[in-house]
Amino acid sequence: MVLLVELYQKVRRASPRHPEVIALSRFLNTAAPTGKAKSTTYRNPIGISMQLWNLGQQDTRFQHEQKVGRRNSSKLSIQVWQRFAGDS
Repeated sequence: MVLLVELYQKVRRASPRHPEVIALSRFLNTAAPTGKAKSTTYRNPIGISMQLWNLGQQDTRFQHEQKVGRRNSSKLSIQVWQRFAGDS
């Protein structure tokens, strides 16, 4: 989540084809614990892109554009946003 907030601060909304979204997806898959079976959708670029939109629900600048992600953010995304991003 912290890496997602960092990426959000750089690119805000980004498509799954955005180079930095793809790079983060690859990094997360490389850094994932070994020995566990992963699905093909594990931390894929589509999921990364969706999470960026979901973080927008916490961003007051993004809210003013009336474009938000899912209506129900996870508690973790709210906590991480408040700690690392706030309204900066």
